[in-house]
Amino acid sequence: MMKRISLLLVSVGVLVAMGAQARQVLHDGNYQATYDRLEEFIDNIKVVNTHEHQRIPLYNADEKVTFYSFLSGSYLSGSLRLAGAGPDISSWVKVGKYLDFSRNTSTYDCMIEGFRILYGFEERYFTEKNIDQLNKKISENYARFDQWYDEAFEKAGYEVMLNDQWWKMFESSVDSKHHALVFHTDGLAGWVVNRGGYENPDSRMDCNPYAQVKKEGVKISSLDDYLEFADGQFRRFVEHGAVCAKAAAAYERSIFFEQVEKEEAAKLYNSFLKGGELSPAEEKKVQDFMYHFVADKCAEYDLPLQIHTGLLAGGGNLDRTEPQLLEPFIAAHRDTKMVLFHGGVSWYAQTAVLAASHPNVYVDIVGLPGVSRTMAAIGLHECLDTAPYNKIFAGGGDCRSIEESAGVTEYNRSLVAQVLAERVVSGRMTEEVAQDVAIAMFRGNAISVYNLKLDE
Repeated sequence: MMKRISLLLVSVGVLVAMGAQARQVLHDGNYQATYDRLEEFIDNIKVVNTHEHQRIPLYNADEKVTFYSFLSGSYLSGSLRLAGAGPDISSWVKVGKYLDFSRNTSTYDCMIEGFRILYGFEERYFTEKNIDQLNKKISENYARFDQWYDEAFEKAGYEVMLNDQWWKMFESSVDSKHHALVFHTDGLAGWVVNRGGYENPDSRMDCNPYAQVKKEGVKISSLDDYLEFADGQFRRFVEHGAVCAKAAAAYERSIFFEQVEKEEAAKLYNSFLKGGELSPAEEKKVQDFMYHFVADKCAEYDLPLQIHTGLLAGGGNLDRTEPQLLEPFIAAHRDTKMVLFHGGVSWYAQTAVLAASHPNVYVDIVGLPGVSRTMAAIGLHECLDTAPYNKIFAGGGDCRSIEESAGVTEYNRSLVAQVLAERVVSGRMTEEVAQDVAIAMFRGNAISVYNLKLDE
């Protein structure tokens, strides 16, 4: 459990999050002992990981897997590019100095942690020499991938992982041994008036709804036909065990989903079917109608809806990801459980207030500690100040590989131990309640909200 990180780093969020009281906490001899006990307690919780993007198998059997393979698909790669690295990060020569420039970041710490947990890596920083040594172990593990994934899953402390297969949105099969199925709905709603996808249903087969229409032999001649098809997708995913739906519209457009009357949406969609070109504003109206349809169906099928908010991986227009943009949508669908992802970084106060204002809203800090441990400490304190703890999740990683997921989840464990220890030592919470909170955030809340058939 993050043993290599000093007390100063472990407590770095305290000074920012709690001001003068925090400085007193740091000088309280009980803090380190409390943190250590909570860290050990949390380490023994079997985690329900609420969000990942695991590809199984991660790489083709004939592809050589190296440390740099993981790096290219990791959040750390974003830090490297911000430091000045080019698109090729396949060797130490290409990336070494940018790795060094990133040694201060949370993304770097998470990557180190993953290799410590799964590979026994004990050095504080990556070097050309120790990466070469890691590569030998990586090659050995990926030569026996199925067995390795079982071992890694156990070492990471997971019981089950909710896996969002965004690269194949209409695929309803999943590695059920480790993963629970997530229905990624952006293909259904975001691609609804995509001209290229409609005219060429073989394009991006696994994300294009018209590819699925073609596959199923469905005839679409009206919006009602499309809605019947969409409802069929919900039924299919539920029949295959889906535990939630996901919307990551923020990567393409604003998360403000306007209320659009069906008559207007039908008129625009019928024009699209007849070859008419819709303006961006008109396309958004049809999409908005579909996202409201998705929320209605989530309520009908009792599927919580996970929604991306805040910082976009790889950068992007943050003005379209602000959590408060969702409030009219939330209010319009009070029977739909909505889980706001990433703590809305950097608008974590907004997500906390939304969770405190609406019974159907929950907050998942997935990925936030890996972006910034300090912001995550502040954000989690704000959530705990504002919302009941049965509305907060902390077990997800949002990663492509088990190596990075293990590191991010471990970072989450340490972050939660830090925040709870601060609250215990400052007298705001007993240690027994802190343990209850930890169990809820890493396990119990997910079992309850996602209706998982696991022991609580």
